[in-house]
Amino acid sequence: MTVLPTERRQMPVIRGNQGHKIDCCVLVNRPATEAYHFWRDFRNLPRFMKSVLSVTYGENPMVTHWKVQGPFGLHMHWDAEIINLHENELISWRTIGQPQVTSAGSVRFMNGPVDCSVIVRVIAEYVPPMGRFGVALAAMLHEDPVQMIQTDLYRMKQLLETGSVE
Repeated sequence: MTVLPTERRQMPVIRGNQGHKIDCCVLVNRPATEAYHFWRDFRNLPRFMKSVLSVTYGENPMVTHWKVQGPFGLHMHWDAEIINLHENELISWRTIGQPQVTSAGSVRFMNGPVDCSVIVRVIAEYVPPMGRFGVALAAMLHEDPVQMIQTDLYRMKQLLETGSVE
């Protein structure tokens, strides 16, 4: 288990109803350790997250640089730091610096109902460009972030269970 200094564990401030919440999960027929280590190498995320173009590491292995394609084909980028790790159970993050998208969240890996299965649950909150208007507009254009993350989780399930994504 990695515990980071208290001052680094503070989540970004997302006031009032500015933030958009995401809570999605999927059952994967693979061991929790496998799903955790696959996700923990963030360079794997573009393999199943359709909007993520790349995730790279800098000098600090707890900080990553993200490039994504947002709504309307807009390319965005930000830095995120890992603020909490529990081996095979939890990865928590928050954006840092002056991100184009302020976000914080976690991915939990919980033992599933059958042997060698895991429930992967993503809980996050973010403030997108244009705030709530941006969320509403994206939903109208069938780019709802909750549905996108849920679809990404199904792709991850397929990738871990079969080795490829359709």
